[in-house]
Amino acid sequence: VFNSVNELGILHLALGKWYQAEQYFAESLDIALGAGDRNLEAIALNNLGEAYEGQDRLDNALNVYQESLRLRREIGDRSGEGEILDSIGHLYHRRGQLDEAHRLFNQSLEIRREVGELDPGRCQSASNDCDRRCSSCTSLAPRSRLRVPRGHPSRSPGLPGTPRTFVI
Repeated sequence: VFNSVNELGILHLALGKWYQAEQYFAESLDIALGAGDRNLEAIALNNLGEAYEGQDRLDNALNVYQESLRLRREIGDRSGEGEILDSIGHLYHRRGQLDEAHRLFNQSLEIRREVGELDPGRCQSASNDCDRRCSSCTSLAPRSRLRVPRGHPSRSPGLPGTPRTFVI
């Protein structure tokens, strides 16, 4: 059930229907909480933050991103931790807090190196980009960081833990 509700939220985000996406992600969060699955809870929180960002509710987005980060750290999901740090970095960039965005992007980069999500050549290039982040603030990864649970058939092939980018 979680996967279906989460996918509906992702579809609505892709269509720019932020409020409807928020409703689906809130429902997926309730399902995750009811199941006691902290990984699904972190995924739902991350996606809910994306819906809040789309509505320019940045304080709400930051709150759920921080809760997702706390959960990622508790369950030891380094890949998810790197991803959510990138999300928080984007939020700080939107707020014009470039130094904090730069710090968060660098943390995300280090974690992504650690878990093998970036090859060494790409890491060096990304690191150089990160040094220029205060002037350009370009993301290390595609902006779409919507999470689909591990093992779900819609996961992209390739690196373990790589979220699928949804384009509609």
